Amino acid sequence: MKWYVLVIFLIMGLSVAGLLTISFNFNPYQSGIQVKYLFFASLFMVLWGFSTLALNRFKLKMDWPDFYKSFKIGLIISLAGCLLIFIVRHVRY
Repeated sequence: MKWYVLVIFLIMGLSVAGLLTISFNFNPYQSGIQVKYLFFASLFMVLWGFSTLALNRFKLKMDWPDFYKSFKIGLIISLAGCLLIFIVRHVRY
């Protein structure tokens, strides 16, 4: 396993731990803006890492480009996911 895959696993683990801590310890309706930023940043990192590893692991074609292409596509997927959650959340309230 390459070193950058291990780094992504480490970042994802820390981000999941942060998400769980924020989810169980803070009331989302009474928390400040900093806690919400931390939540969305952790969610963004988890989505980015998961989509990068999923794209790298389950390649659609045999000639799929290297890890860095999956990294960039994972960034786009996580940005789209977080923006969608953010927009739906603000339109609803």
